[in-house]
Amino acid sequence: MGNNGDVVSKNYIRTARVWFDEELDFFFKIRPHFADIDVGDLTERKALRERLNCKSYAWFIRNVYPELPLQRDLIGSGEFKTEEGRCMDTRGVTSNREVYFI
Repeated sequence: MGNNGDVVSKNYIRTARVWFDEELDFFFKIRPHFADIDVGDLTERKALRERLNCKSYAWFIRNVYPELPLQRDLIGSGEFKTEEGRCMDTRGVTSNREVYFI
């Protein structure tokens, strides 16, 4: 890993491995390309979390930011494509409109 995107990805994985607990399996399910990336020894980070009695990511979401769903609560993920194989997207629309999937 040598560019800034790689550094961000590695830190994202490190954060997940230290904090996500029961969310970690789903994290790698939707990001399988991260599963085999070596991020180094996390023993000290995990010990610090334990020593400080820090809560899990799931606890944070349930108690501090309940508007954000836990990843395991999602019922699906993936992409939508037209019959021609083109990806469908929001075309940059950032309104609060709901999206319905049939």
